[in-house]
Amino acid sequence: MLVVAWDMPFVSPELLTLIRDRPRGTAMAVIPQSPSGDEPFCALYTPRCLPIIEAALDAGDLRLSGVIARLPSVERISMSDIQSIGDPATLLFNVNTPEDLAHAEAIDARR
Repeated sequence: MLVVAWDMPFVSPELLTLIRDRPRGTAMAVIPQSPSGDEPFCALYTPRCLPIIEAALDAGDLRLSGVIARLPSVERISMSDIQSIGDPATLLFNVNTPEDLAHAEAIDARR
C-alpha cells in the first residue's frame, strides 16, 4: 500500500513512482528520506506490515515511528536518489503550521 499524508502538497507522480518501483527484496516498507529524516507518511508498506501495525495498536503505540522501528527490514530511498527527480526538501515538505503554509504558498508561487 502506498500512503501519502494529506499535508504534503508537493509530492509528485515521479516521487510516487520512485517509491512504488523501488526494488524491495525482503523489505517490508520503502521509505524516502528528507532533510529531517525518514518520511513514513509518504511511503510504501507491504501487507506483511499488518501484524506489526496491529501489535503496535494493541500496545497503545500510535506512533508510526514505533511501527517502523519494529519492522525487521526497511528499504530507505536516500535524498541523493530523490534528487534525480527533484528537491527532497520540497517534494517531502509538510504543512503543519501557519508558517509552513506560508512557506508552501511561497514555494508554489515560484513554480
